[in-house]
Amino acid sequence: MKRYVAKQIFRHVGSRKDFPLLSGRTVLNLRDVVQNHIQFKESICNAGFLPVPDGYTVVAKNQNFSYCNELKGQEARTTALKAHDDGLRILYRIDFDANWRVKMIRKLRVFLNDREVDPAIFIEDVRLMHHDGKVFAFANGNGAWPLLGRLNEDTIYLHTAVANYSAPQKNWMPFSHDNSLYLEHSIQPHLILRVESDGTNCSDHGYTSTGDPIFPKYLHGGAPPLRLNDEFFLGIGNSQHLYWFQERYYAAVFYLFKATPPFRVVKVSAPLRVQSRHERIQYVCGLAFAGENKQELVLSIGICDCDNRFVVVSLDQVLGYLLDTNGGFDAPQALS
Repeated sequence: MKRYVAKQIFRHVGSRKDFPLLSGRTVLNLRDVVQNHIQFKESICNAGFLPVPDGYTVVAKNQNFSYCNELKGQEARTTALKAHDDGLRILYRIDFDANWRVKMIRKLRVFLNDREVDPAIFIEDVRLMHHDGKVFAFANGNGAWPLLGRLNEDTIYLHTAVANYSAPQKNWMPFSHDNSLYLEHSIQPHLILRVESDGTNCSDHGYTSTGDPIFPKYLHGGAPPLRLNDEFFLGIGNSQHLYWFQERYYAAVFYLFKATPPFRVVKVSAPLRVQSRHERIQYVCGLAFAGENKQELVLSIGICDCDNRFVVVSLDQVLGYLLDTNGGFDAPQALS
């Protein structure tokens, strides 16, 4: 018990020093509204989401493995216990109205390279975006290339994406520009791939590096970049930190890049925590405007492989944390 208390003290002291706190308001905890409708009660998390005309569409992963015990104030699992994750994933689509009331919950059929996969093994962390009049889906695969495809009513269709880079490459973030589909292969350096017309092959399209020490050394892709206006995209990544007193600790990093090739990054924030410094794992996997006036953002945050929190934050607050890279640029104060 003493060891656990010591870890908690270090967690709070260390993170308070290292990570500024991004304030916001919680609009929904996903477990609260879907736990009675899912197969595995242990976890519903890492939810990609997308605003639609009458509300929101969400795709979340369900698994029989989580770190819920950390949220209950118990000792974190040991490395040996982590082997209990069997990789089995169920993907659920949840549709909400504009006030975040559940309209429908359904288990998704999963097709990979034109074959139905049941059960789905390590197909997870789905991100969603609009592209070419369809709902585009991106997922992490089972130790292979990222998976690209589309979401239909009760089915998600995925194909393996191929590029001139060694697999696996996790968390390539998709975005749309001039009716073409692009992927952020890495954030620093900012390496951009374009998805070819066959929908699977990816070619190099842009490479820039700020050479800036602001960027964390290891930064996962987080959410598909959000188009702020005609000039800029806002992106968000998940930085991973290791301490002697705890395992992986995640913090969010926002960055701004130009909306024209080669998509140069011009602003970046220090690693931030959202609302709380307590949870070891905050894994941001969704980003969208929270309303038509575009003054607030909704973040989808996976919490400890257990729950998923949807949080509204001020756009001005986020822009205020952005610092110039070596490109020397002032972030927009008013968005059209």
